[in-house]
Amino acid sequence: MWNASTKFEGDLQEGRLFHAYFLSGPEDQAPGLLERWSHLLLCRDPQPADGHLEPCGRCLSCQAYLPEGHPDSFWPRGSSLGVEEVRQAIQFASYHPYVAPRRVVILGPLRLMGAEAANALLKTLEEPPFGTVFLLYNQSRLEVLPTILSRCRILELTGEVQVPPEVVERVARELREFREGKVSATQLAQRWAQSHGDQPLLEVLALLLRDALALYTGGEPQAISAAEGIDLGPLWKGAADPWGLLLELRRHLAFHVQAENAFLQFLLRLEVGA
Repeated sequence: MWNASTKFEGDLQEGRLFHAYFLSGPEDQAPGLLERWSHLLLCRDPQPADGHLEPCGRCLSCQAYLPEGHPDSFWPRGSSLGVEEVRQAIQFASYHPYVAPRRVVILGPLRLMGAEAANALLKTLEEPPFGTVFLLYNQSRLEVLPTILSRCRILELTGEVQVPPEVVERVARELREFREGKVSATQLAQRWAQSHGDQPLLEVLALLLRDALALYTGGEPQAISAAEGIDLGPLWKGAADPWGLLLELRRHLAFHVQAENAFLQFLLRLEVGA
């Protein structure tokens, strides 16, 4: 945690803040740390203390910092993070600050976002409003659009989801067999539904789809799929948006849609798009 804080505070102290930060780590730790960072960003005169920065507690902005929030910060807290919340954040970011030196928008966990909300956020990060810092968080980077991550300074806590190589191999092989017609969508959906919950299947799918994007754009894949000669690049050439489908799958599972049906719809739409 202190390593991430040291890097962030260094950016603030040296006057080289990024317009967006992404914090990767346990969701029970990230909000508290981001709230502290938010207070530092909103303070007009952060002070060094024991090797770290602390809000001064005296400026008008610090005096406006209340438990329920600050007029120059936006943080939608709840069990959903839909397009409406993201649009409100974007509108908030377009205003000038009232008492703070800048505005702060905190969003997360990003796994709660659907495809429409993620695309709206991405568009804003591509053309960030002046005077606003976005603080984004999620436990795993694998659940977040690579294009969103590419526009953020990424800082990490401990607790990234570790993906066993053997699970990556298995899922990559199953995807290849599905694309070659050796296994049906129904069969694979049943298989995935049985293993869902015991293994990080969604994280593996995210990792493989990230490789698909890398292959499609001429980049270097990171997962073992490349070593096995599994060309997932064509997934990005169809009409479907594989990453959007994965976000939708995650939402369906989070809202307790029957796992087999959720996986089946994902595979059928992926097949049509590919």
